[in-house]
Amino acid sequence: MAISSAGYEGTVDEPQWSDLLANGGGRQYAVADAASWKVTAGTADREVRIAVGRGYGYGVRDVSDTVVSLTLPAPSSGSRYDLIVAHRDWQANVTTFTRIAGSSARSIPTRVQTPGTIDDQPIALVRVTAGQTQVTEIVDLRVVNGSLAFDELVLQYLNRLGTKVRIGVTEWDRDVDSVGNPVWNRTDVTPDTGWVEATRNGGWAFQYCQFRRVGAVIFYRIAAERTQGWGAGDNLAIIPAGFAPDVATYVASSSSRGQGREFVFQTNGSVDTAIASSGATNVTLIGSYVAPR
Repeated sequence: MAISSAGYEGTVDEPQWSDLLANGGGRQYAVADAASWKVTAGTADREVRIAVGRGYGYGVRDVSDTVVSLTLPAPSSGSRYDLIVAHRDWQANVTTFTRIAGSSARSIPTRVQTPGTIDDQPIALVRVTAGQTQVTEIVDLRVVNGSLAFDELVLQYLNRLGTKVRIGVTEWDRDVDSVGNPVWNRTDVTPDTGWVEATRNGGWAFQYCQFRRVGAVIFYRIAAERTQGWGAGDNLAIIPAGFAPDVATYVASSSSRGQGREFVFQTNGSVDTAIASSGATNVTLIGSYVAPR
């Protein structure tokens, strides 16, 4: 048997009920852990395999104890994104893994959404390409314990008000705007990186040159001296990878020997002078800016 289910009409024993309530209660969909129902490419032509594990959806718990293989039809041309789902049928009281044909768009195609009758739980979006035997992309659409996901496409279907889900270093919160329309709000929850050393230009003498990210904010502290002064466009340092701003950011030196001299943090990570030093030789830059998204 590949899938055994609890929650359809009939008897649910005490262990099944406790597991269903603890892991699926109040959630639209979930899988039990990061390994459950993970979709990977198989070795046969356009084959995908769905790992063993537990999943939950609208009051039903399903346990798959055997890897399930699906073969996707080849597109006549171009590429097609097919949706892999856990298909729940309350008339037959069974859950099966199946495919819903999609289109060339990287989006979730129309699926059945009638809990209590028939409902399809998204598991993965799989891209197949004409002339290629292996699937060319797998988008993980699972939600672990109802709160951890792997791709922003899950926001297309996991959209009940009050839903909170984390994807990477972003937390998403389903809320309403000022006129009552449902919206997703995002919060950057990148953990504190601590101070990270920047790449220093050897033509300057530095006291420090560091950057630090906490959530959606980049902090910086730079103190340096150049005995011959500097001209407009001279390079001071290179910002650590992943810390450069989305837009060029201008800041002014607070050093007594260079106060007001502007510098610019470029989107490519270069920290450059914006105007010449006019004889001043020191630079002190301390502040913060919004982290790149």
